[in-house]
This record gives sequence, structure tokens and C-alpha cells, in this order.
Amino acid sequence: MKRYIKIFYFIIFMFFLCVPSFMTFSNININAKIDEKRTKAIRPQYEGSIIKYIKAYNKYFKDNYFGRDIAIYFYSNIRYSLLHESPVPEKVIIGKDNYLFFCDKNDGNSIVDYQGYIELNSKDLENIYVWFKSFNDWLHQRNIKFYFVIAPDKQTIYYDKLPDTIKKVDTTAADKIIPYLINRGIPVIDLRSVLLKSKEFYEELYYKTDTHWNKLGAYLGYRKIIEQVSKDFISVAPAQYNLDVVKYSDKSHDGDLVKMMGISKYLHHKDVIFQYPKNYTLESPSDTIINTTGKSNLPKAMIYRDSFTAHLVPLLSNNFSYCHYVMKYIHKDKEIDKNEIEEMKPDILMIIIVERYLKYYKELNF
Repeated sequence: MKRYIKIFYFIIFMFFLCVPSFMTFSNININAKIDEKRTKAIRPQYEGSIIKYIKAYNKYFKDNYFGRDIAIYFYSNIRYSLLHESPVPEKVIIGKDNYLFFCDKNDGNSIVDYQGYIELNSKDLENIYVWFKSFNDWLHQRNIKFYFVIAPDKQTIYYDKLPDTIKKVDTTAADKIIPYLINRGIPVIDLRSVLLKSKEFYEELYYKTDTHWNKLGAYLGYRKIIEQVSKDFISVAPAQYNLDVVKYSDKSHDGDLVKMMGISKYLHHKDVIFQYPKNYTLESPSDTIINTTGKSNLPKAMIYRDSFTAHLVPLLSNNFSYCHYVMKYIHKDKEIDKNEIEEMKPDILMIIIVERYLKYYKELNF
């Protein structure tokens, strides 16, 4: 009898050992609620080199073996529920009042930057300035007005919601770079001060469970941007809202940081109710390109953007006769398509980036 029990346990053990591999090789997928902010490896095709194929397949297997996402999902929920800890502390920090903060060192290293541990020497600052001056001069020669817009990181505005263990010891990269650029004539629109002042009057300007600002935070940033643009283009005026009475949606939402942690139960954020004006038409939207057409008496614009611009698009589009939005991380691509700019001939070229990417401009050459 004992022998049969041992055989039974052995069969069960082998079953659980082999099922993940079998299901993976069968290419059967089961969705799980995690978002790792990266693209998983895809099943490779054999192209003549067995060594390259084995390496590629090993990478694919590690990312896609059956049960991986389910195991991560359960681990994440148990760790958060029992210990109230972030299951991915290298990417997400749990702050006060259920605020979450992004901290991935490979994507801006924003918390370390906030603390003041990012080193920038005089050569770095000069390299950043030279790139912007060269680009601005090139645009000026073509009668294109340039604006460089910096959206604040969440911890810059809600530093008081960070854990007490995170201490600020020095100035941020933005504290060093922005004055350096402004004092040398680069047209920077720094949105940090307007958001810091406004947070005293409104319940939330950023989503608690997301990296980004909410619609109210974006509107305050938009108004600052257009106030600056209107000094150069008198036909441009910001859309006005009565902010004395701000209403929030009854529906709760998740956020990219919750998805990154892979947890199912969290006090999700609520969004601001805004009825955007729409004096434009939307053309051929995609993940990377958005084109809008507005009133003909307004300037024509090209905007290089990141994800922070998503809530700005419905607002900014009202202020341009035509706007070409390009999802472009210049610090990663390390180049700008000059031919596209010359072909379009915009009146305005704008770069909008989140604060944590600013320091990477030291690596660019124009």
C-alpha cells in the first residue's frame, strides 16, 4: 500500500513539474493581472544558429512559462495583504494615505533623483544647454518658436506623502538644470511651481495609484503652457473652467502603479469631471501619432510628447490650427527627424517631458 502511495505522489509531482513546460510549448496563454512595464520576449524562430536559438528560447521561456504570471499575481496579493509591502519595491513604493510612487532606477530613477543623489557636474549642465541651444537656433532660423515644457514628477508635488524613510539630502537634477537653461535664454516652461501652489486648494492633482497627474493637474499645467504661448501668438487663449467647484467621478479606477504591483484590491483613485471643449477634429490617432485640426486662424504646432501629455491633448488641440503629436522619448532615440519638421513647417515646436527624464539630455548631440 505504501508503495502505491509513493507512486501516486511521484506521479502528482511529475505532473506539476511537467505541466508548465507542456503548456508553454503548446503556446497556451492565461491572462493574469500584472503589468511589468516592459515587452515580454516572443517565441523565437530558428534562423540557422542553434546557439542563438537556444538563448532566445531560454529568454522566451523565462518570460512566458505557464503559471508564471499567476504565481506572481498570488505572491503580490499575499505580500501586500499580509505585510502591506510593495511586492515590487524596486519599481513601486507605498507612501502615506495610500499614495503610490514610481521608483524604477532604469526608468528615470525618480526617487533617488528627488533625494538629491543624482550627480550632475558643470560639463553635464553645459552639454544639456548646448543641445537645447543648437536645437533652438536651428528652429529660429526656420521661424519656428520653441517651448520646452517640464511636467513635475509626482513626488515633487506630493513629497509629503512619501514614506518617512525617504529623506531629501540635496537638490534634484531639475533644480540644477532648469535655472541653468533659463538663465541662458532657453524657453523653458517649468510647471512645478503652479502645481505646488495649487495642491493646497484641491483634493488631488495626481492619481494616488498612478504615475501621472489627473485631469485637474493637467489642466493647471495646460493653462500655464498657453499663458506662455499667448505672449508670442495673440490668437491663442486658454480654455477657462470654474475651479471653485471641482467635482470628482463616483467611479473608481486602477492605475499603472497598481497594475505594476499586480494586486487586485487597493483604494483606487477617482478622476476629476471635466467637459472638455472640442473645437478641433481628431485624425488618425494611434499609440505614437495623433493629428488634430482646429480653427484656421491659430498657429500650427508639432509636439514631441511622453505619456504625461495624454490629458493635455484634448486641451492643447483647441489652440492650434493643426497639431502633430509624436510620442517620442528623445533621450532614448537620441535624435530628431529634421526632415519631418522642415516638411511640416510648424509655427511652434514643443517638447513636453516628465521631470525624471530631464537629466538624460546630457547624453545628446544635435
